[in-house]
Amino acid sequence: DVGVTHDAYRGKFLAQLSSVRRGTVLQKLARNVCAKQNPAAAVADPIPGLCVNGSRRSPGQAEFDWMMDGRRVECKSAQLCWYPLGNTWIVQFRNIKLPLP
Repeated sequence: DVGVTHDAYRGKFLAQLSSVRRGTVLQKLARNVCAKQNPAAAVADPIPGLCVNGSRRSPGQAEFDWMMDGRRVECKSAQLCWYPLGNTWIVQFRNIKLPLP
């Protein structure tokens, strides 16, 4: 039910942002928290790499969000939505890319 979900998020800072901007804000927050929780770790920007057609990726199109001690880190978020048929809240993820087999 859009009304219940909308009412729960009404007036909240993140709810007022576009999904792209909200993702950017949450990604920066997650990276900062990750770095503070792991002060000895080497946290670095991703290497954008190449697209399938061989052209260079822009930094915003990298295959992952940052590196920590040589490991790729991808930040994901979800939204809580009211599910009236179950009379409960559910977590909704979108545009998740699973690794190739």
